[in-house]
Order: sequence, then structure tokens, then C-alpha cells
Amino acid sequence: MKAEKLCHLLEWDTGFFGFRIARLTPSRMTGRDMQRALTWCEGHAIDCLYYLADSDHEESTRLAERNGFHLIDIRLTLERRLARAQEKKIKGLPEVRIRAFQESDLRHLKTIAREVYSDTRFFRDPHFPRGLAEGLYVTWIEKSCRGGADAVLVLERHQKPIGYITCHRLQEHMGQIGLVGLHAKARGEGGGRQLVDSALRQFQQWGMKRVEVVTQGRNLNAQRLYQSCGFMTKNLQLWYHKWFRI
Repeated sequence: MKAEKLCHLLEWDTGFFGFRIARLTPSRMTGRDMQRALTWCEGHAIDCLYYLADSDHEESTRLAERNGFHLIDIRLTLERRLARAQEKKIKGLPEVRIRAFQESDLRHLKTIAREVYSDTRFFRDPHFPRGLAEGLYVTWIEKSCRGGADAVLVLERHQKPIGYITCHRLQEHMGQIGLVGLHAKARGEGGGRQLVDSALRQFQQWGMKRVEVVTQGRNLNAQRLYQSCGFMTKNLQLWYHKWFRI
């Protein structure tokens, strides 16, 4: 495979973090393709190369280890089917309600986003400054609220946002849960389950037949939440980062 098809420069990541960042396109690599990709990176002055490898492809994981990649994260994708009939609504706390995003919510959602994603790979890779890792998710939720998501649902208590979930239509019958965030003081009270349940209802209204969600292998609480909502593991992949100049 030609090097141009093996790697591509991530312009947004490069601009945001201030490093030249690229990503390997295939999830399965051969030795020859790996060498072509690394040569391309050297020629394009890449600082960091992302690689999302299929965990069940032994050659790919060995090539990553032999070529100076570091395992940063485990990417777990879960999926569930949606029945045509409206599912039973989960009973929530009486003082809590879920509604559509309003512009006045944004500052609260950004505060939550800054604090809740410390299990993700950008926090686990010490080469990324923590402030920028936090800022990534603040930017992400803001973009989602500005049209990047098809719907943003907000969990509200006493007229103050304490959580959110973003919903995306990937294909005609396939939906995806994007960002989920809960204020630290609101965890363990069933708010996450209420958000996921409301998102599933939104997908049903759109006529989706399947919904998927991605989380981290180390995020056991998120896994338990999605499993309790009927999600099952679809695949497991490994995030590697290779730094060339740090």
C-alpha cells in the first residue's frame, strides 16, 4: 500500500495541540507497510503518530511494540439493537429532568467536560499538557452543542445542568452516543442511566435500529452503565502513540 494511503496528517489535532500529529489509517498492518508509514512520518516531520490496532491481530500489535509505539488506551465499542416498541422509561429522581440543550447551559456543560474525561488517552499520554487535554473536551462539547451533534440532552436538577449526552446519526438506521458527562456530585444517583435511556428514546424517534457507544477499557463504571442498558461488546481495539521528537 502506498504511504499516502497508510498515513494522513490530522490538521485539527496538529493545530490544537501544537504538535504535527498523524494517524495510521489501517487497523491491521504488515511489516512492509509499517516501514513505509514510518518513512513517510520522518519525511513529513511528524511528532506523534496515532495507531488504532485491532486487538485480535497479533502481527499488528507486535509491529507496534517493535517500532517504538506505546500502548495508551483500550478502545471498547459496545452496541445494542432497538426494539420498535417504546421501551419502559427508567424512573428518575423527582427533582431531576432531562430536556434539550439550551444556550444558557453551555458554560455549565463546559465546566463538567473539563473534569470528567481523565480516563481518556490524551490524559494518559504525558506528552499532552493536561490543560490542553481538558480543553479538548471543552471544545468538543461546545462543537457538539453548536451543531456537531444531532441532539444534546441535558440532565437538570433544580434548574441547573448537572449532566449531558450527545446523540449522532451515523447512517440511516445507525446511531451513536458521543459524549456523556455527569457532574461529580451527581454520580451514583442514576443520572447516567436516565441520560442513556433518554438518548435511546431519541434514537427510536429517529427510526434508528442500532446504537453504538465507545468507551475506555479502564472506565469500568461506563462499561457497567452501558451493559445495564442492554449494550454488548462489539469490538476491542488498542490505541498506540509513537512520538518521534520528544
